[in-house]
Amino acid sequence: MSRDLASGQLPNFAHIVPNQCNDMHGRDAGDNVPPDCRKSDARALVARGDRVIGDLVRRITESQLWRAADNTAIVITFDENDKEERQGGDQGCCGSDRAKAGNSGGGRIPTVVITNHGPQGLIDDQPYNHYSLLRTIETAFGIDEYLGHAADEGSGVVTMTPLFAVSH
Repeated sequence: MSRDLASGQLPNFAHIVPNQCNDMHGRDAGDNVPPDCRKSDARALVARGDRVIGDLVRRITESQLWRAADNTAIVITFDENDKEERQGGDQGCCGSDRAKAGNSGGGRIPTVVITNHGPQGLIDDQPYNHYSLLRTIETAFGIDEYLGHAADEGSGVVTMTPLFAVSH
């Protein structure tokens, strides 16, 4: 990604998934596990994840891409919260009907959307889930036959449009 940012040659969509040390999952077993990657040291693990994402966001927002006229967004989301941190088992949004696969989830998951031309400081109270994010990405690319549970409007899966609205 560093070479792409430096060259200004970036894809229309990039999905970046950090390794287990940098995504705050951590590891306790294996060779050469750094101290700040150990599950047993949550404070160091979170600090490492914060540093890594902070550096990545800084590099993107300092790039030519960010200053261009095109709308660019950075979406930071977690894939779940750990079971030991959940209150009351499996949780979700959008009605949280466990019988509907379209809204099962891993609890309250923070998602941050940073746009270069979109809303600033917006807090959206609409409940979304990972299927909502998939639906939003598909909509951005003109796909209207949503994949899998991204099509579950009846379960409350909707696009995250307010978070990406362009304000020129």
